[in-house]
Amino acid sequence: TVSVSALDSSDRTAETAPASYQGEAVGDWLIKAGKLNVDQLQRVRDLHAEKGGLFGPLLVQLGFINERDLANALAETGNLTIAEPADYEAAADIDLDLSTAFLSQHLAIPLADQDGTLLLAVADPADGLIESAIGLATGRDIRLTIGLIGDIQRALSLHYPIAAQQ
Repeated sequence: TVSVSALDSSDRTAETAPASYQGEAVGDWLIKAGKLNVDQLQRVRDLHAEKGGLFGPLLVQLGFINERDLANALAETGNLTIAEPADYEAAADIDLDLSTAFLSQHLAIPLADQDGTLLLAVADPADGLIESAIGLATGRDIRLTIGLIGDIQRALSLHYPIAAQQ
């Protein structure tokens, strides 16, 4: 089994848009929707440039928007669906050898395996590493859906306990 934590960003898929572009689209959408102002967006851009990390979840962590606003913006700008709470129940039925720490760091969890395609809930689809790493590690095609940060974290703690990964 390939360890997904050993992969680096050079393994990103060609069709994944640069995170900066996707972050701009999300920021523009949130401003137009009245959920964020230009000064807040600039503060997040500056912090993201300095510290890195996931752009979308950073907006939530700073308290500028809520998880649902982020999910709506990501779904609209990325033409993706939003996972519902019931979708996380099936995660228990997927037997994959994936690092809990890696999934937690990238705020992602596999939800379903349908005919060799893995449905992966992510808090920020601009994180191209997670899609390519999970695809490489599992040998499956990946289809993304947007997950709320709290839903992903709850499902990870339930279905991927840290003790089982050590």
